[in-house]
Amino acid sequence: MMPTARTLLALLPLAALVFTVFALRPGSQDIRQAVIRAAATVAGVTVVVVELLSLVGWISTWPVIVYWLLFAGVSAFFARHNVKGFQRLVLKNWDKVLVGAIAALVLAELVLALASSPNNFDSNHYHLPKIEHWIADGDLDPYPTIQNQQIILVPGAEYLLLQARLLTGGDSLFNLLQWGAGLLGALAVSRCAAQLGAGRTGQLIAAAVFVTAPAVVLESTSTQNDLVVTTWVVCAATLALDGARRVATAADVLSLAAVAGLTAVTKSTGLMALAPILVFWGICQLRHRQWLRTVGAGLAVIAGMAVLAGPALVRVNDAFGSPLGPPGYSAALSTERKDPPAILVNGLRLAASTLTTPIPAVNNVISDAVIGIAHLVDVDPSDPQITQWRSVYPDTRWKPDEDRSPTRCRPP
Repeated sequence: MMPTARTLLALLPLAALVFTVFALRPGSQDIRQAVIRAAATVAGVTVVVVELLSLVGWISTWPVIVYWLLFAGVSAFFARHNVKGFQRLVLKNWDKVLVGAIAALVLAELVLALASSPNNFDSNHYHLPKIEHWIADGDLDPYPTIQNQQIILVPGAEYLLLQARLLTGGDSLFNLLQWGAGLLGALAVSRCAAQLGAGRTGQLIAAAVFVTAPAVVLESTSTQNDLVVTTWVVCAATLALDGARRVATAADVLSLAAVAGLTAVTKSTGLMALAPILVFWGICQLRHRQWLRTVGAGLAVIAGMAVLAGPALVRVNDAFGSPLGPPGYSAALSTERKDPPAILVNGLRLAASTLTTPIPAVNNVISDAVIGIAHLVDVDPSDPQITQWRSVYPDTRWKPDEDRSPTRCRPP
């Protein structure tokens, strides 16, 4: 196949997603809910299919093309009756200026995503190389490497990137995964705002805050997984809010199970954000006095997480004797000090990192406050026991990639 023809194959997942939205939106159902459910369905089924193809050594181009042709065809079949009833989203009475500003930012990010190649350490050292190993081997089994992150970190986002790689034959569309995740995340955030009582302008503002967050802007053109996992967590939040108003239906439970499983298989740290959401949802369901139904729904969510993330964790456990990988890796990421003052300073440093601005004077005030509190509780803010890789606080290094903007807290 010619390169152009292969690039057009990338439209198959998009077609499958669109048809699935129609298939899951009978009658007057919220279009945003349908998009979220469709995205979870397409991603969840794809993860399962990748695992199944790996079992028979079929991680290659033609099996993936056949899969997407079947998925698009089946979803189109089930969507055919709902196409006529589809109502377009109308921007009447919405803040056109805000919509235009968001659209301009998103389009600029799209151009950058299509025109640039990944340039950060994580992408080039373990996110993307594992995909090439899978294709070369035909399966997902662990392989010899000195870069342990390639085989011990859960690979949900890379399963989705694998589709683009096999369909197009290259990596030119890789950045679109996180770019698309940013759009889906903004949609889910706006729906959360609506569920909490915000009007149209409030919903737009919520979406705008999400898409303009520095980390979202930077990572929307990268091949990492932070934005992907964030979006699955936000999708879980809006689905959980549905459970605050009504007893969960089978579709509600399956959707929540899918996004929970996708969170677990994309990035393990996402579970820290997912856990309180699931607890909130469970409490809301118990308030409806549906005890057995809630227990069953909870087990279904756990099963979804096991189905989607379980195989990857089993492979790591077989290779290293632990689903967390080799002991040395976990130890290197853990703090040696776990006393309250050290934990406090660690938390303050993390919090301060989210407040970094392009204005050095503001950054200096924030970092000085953290340093002052650290000295007050008798903790060195650059103590190697709570700092990774001999870093210092505040970090003065400039790392020009899509993870970081060139902002310094203070001159080196």
